[in-house]
Amino acid sequence: MNILLRASLIYLSMILVITALLNGSFAAAFNVLTGTAIDEFQTLSGLLVKLWWAIPLAAFLLGPKRSIERIVPTLYVTASAFIVQIGFMFAKCTIPQLVPFYADEALIQMDQVILFGNHAWELVHGITPDALAAWFPTLYLPVWMFAALAFPILVVATDPDIQRATRFTWIFFGSWLVVGNVLATIGSSVGPIYIDRLTGGNAFAGLHDTLTAKGWLASPIGQVQDRLWEVSTSIDVIEISAISAFPSMHVAVATIVALYLQERSRILGVIGWSYFIMIVLISVYSGYHYIWDAIVAAAVVWGANWFWKTRADTSNVLEPVPDAAN
Repeated sequence: MNILLRASLIYLSMILVITALLNGSFAAAFNVLTGTAIDEFQTLSGLLVKLWWAIPLAAFLLGPKRSIERIVPTLYVTASAFIVQIGFMFAKCTIPQLVPFYADEALIQMDQVILFGNHAWELVHGITPDALAAWFPTLYLPVWMFAALAFPILVVATDPDIQRATRFTWIFFGSWLVVGNVLATIGSSVGPIYIDRLTGGNAFAGLHDTLTAKGWLASPIGQVQDRLWEVSTSIDVIEISAISAFPSMHVAVATIVALYLQERSRILGVIGWSYFIMIVLISVYSGYHYIWDAIVAAAVVWGANWFWKTRADTSNVLEPVPDAAN
């Protein structure tokens, strides 16, 4: 896991340098990095306090000896999660500087191709009861944030299968880079909730009217969306912005959690995939994402897990069987 920590530090250093070059000031980038690190440390510290129950759980699942052996790897993963989150937020703010938002029109058309000319948000709003939507802010913000920070820590600390823990830990961190940074830059887009603000058009006026009528814009998610837009339009200072639609990191994390829980047990798998479905619904319902944002994110994570497992299974098959006579 020390390799993971070194990789995370290299990642953060590269993002810091790119941000400084794009904005012409290393000092300004470093100052923002410091402030972000302090905020993120406070968040992570609060989370770790809430994870006290992982200690007795690890002792129960692994036994005292193995749970003690996992302390150092868990600390490495915790530090890596802290570092990668900071780097991810910085990388988000560089996307429109590297590749101006351009892909929304193609994503809209691709949505309509598979949805028979409909927008994804129209279909989701048509099938979602208001009573269920009332839970969306909780599921999409604090519950998802818990998973986004705590997942690798809990997996490394408590999973008896170290190979499975390693696989899902690397897939988790790799997703932030591949899905959240690389593909987000290649498919630079703002999403349904922002595209009209960006272009001055009215392609999603119906979405805004529907959300307004339901009081959604005053919800925690609506408030976050407005705050992100204000931050993203600031051009005088380096800001931490998370606007980019394609692909969806919310869906990527939910897919990782669902795949992992499925491997642990059928009951946990049902819970995991139910949460995955909810995250996809919320992503589209809120206007954050097109349906293709969810499809691509889930496909990348599923493909990475399938490829890793296939390689592991193949290597096991090809390993020479010890001679019983020896």
